[in-house]
Amino acid sequence: MIVDEDSIMLQPIISELSSMRIILASGSPRRKNVLSKIGLKFEVVPSRFEENLDKSSFNSANDYAKETALKKAEEVAERLQGVKIDAWMKYFLKHTRA
Repeated sequence: MIVDEDSIMLQPIISELSSMRIILASGSPRRKNVLSKIGLKFEVVPSRFEENLDKSSFNSANDYAKETALKKAEEVAERLQGVKIDAWMKYFLKHTRA
């Protein structure tokens, strides 16, 4: 396992994440690589959400990125019927930097 900033950030919750069905709502090779490096099993289902939120309506680029991530997750969850966005993810998006 390669240790980097992303791995360190997720380390405290790896065991909890390992017991969940994880869906990466992004086609980003970097995000896929991060999850692979830390040993998580996941599915890649790229979101179809158009990243067209009005940037001027957010206080920061960080807030914009978090809302975009949440909208992507919501779109995939809706498409996959029966998949819920975990409360952990919502907490993570609210309390971390993008």
